Amino acid sequence: FSHNLITLPPEEHNIVSFISSHVVMNSQIQNALKALQAILAENSALSEKRHAMLLGEAGCGKTTVLDVLRMEFKSDFPKEHFSLGEYRKQRLVVLTLPSRITPKSLTQQLLMAYGVHTNLNETCFELTQRAIHYMTQCQTELVVCDEYQHLLALGSGRIAKQSARLREAQNWMKGMINATKASFVVVGIPETYRLIENDEQLSRRFTHSHVLEALEPPTLENTDLVDFVDDLLTAAAANLPYFEDVEYLSESLDNARKIYTATTGSPTRIKDLVIGAALIAYREKSKTIAMKHFVDAYARSSH
Repeated sequence: FSHNLITLPPEEHNIVSFISSHVVMNSQIQNALKALQAILAENSALSEKRHAMLLGEAGCGKTTVLDVLRMEFKSDFPKEHFSLGEYRKQRLVVLTLPSRITPKSLTQQLLMAYGVHTNLNETCFELTQRAIHYMTQCQTELVVCDEYQHLLALGSGRIAKQSARLREAQNWMKGMINATKASFVVVGIPETYRLIENDEQLSRRFTHSHVLEALEPPTLENTDLVDFVDDLLTAAAANLPYFEDVEYLSESLDNARKIYTATTGSPTRIKDLVIGAALIAYREKSKTIAMKHFVDAYARSSH
């Protein structure tokens, strides 16, 4: 169910924006956050830091974990701070790996994560020294390297099959770990594990891994999917003025199983389906988001 926010009327834009940004703190998200917090607590007492991998297929909640981390660390700040010569404490930095990966492009992305957008054409050594300086001055505790699977395009990770570019990128990571006191988390699809496992030095440093998976088929005992959908529906009814009631999945295990079949338990697909159902309910001037709206939303997304 595609949503072009530019062409949507304001009311529908509000529906899509609210539901898509609503964070459901299910057990997987909570466990991932607890694992990362435990590593930070451990590292506060260790001279040689331990680092972690957060793995999962697309749509399983990695972005949600990062969004919650951003809120917890409150790392957003105006870009002007550095141009004014001020150093603001920034405990969390999220680095998204660029499509063309080199040590220089990685360092440029890291600097831009601090709000630095000037003098980025210096040598790689000069940029790296600046990045380390910012990490120290801003008291950065956690560096998240998102989309780490992009490195797979440079080689398998096995020593015998490593390209020069992959070795350079992996060595950049080792160098940043050695030069700073920050904890590092690499985020990517499950195959990302090979990049770490097949590098002796990185595998020794990245001692923790946490895997996010799709929600399991709903049963009387396992209500994770039901709770996920009902949380979204409750939030929509409570916060959006267009709705007054919803048909909860907890009232029908059969409906919950249908939603699982339609989405294979992917949290992102489930959220998209809820958005589609809410839009259809709004367009029909229905004050209740009902199962028939889910059926229609799925039918439209299948075409």
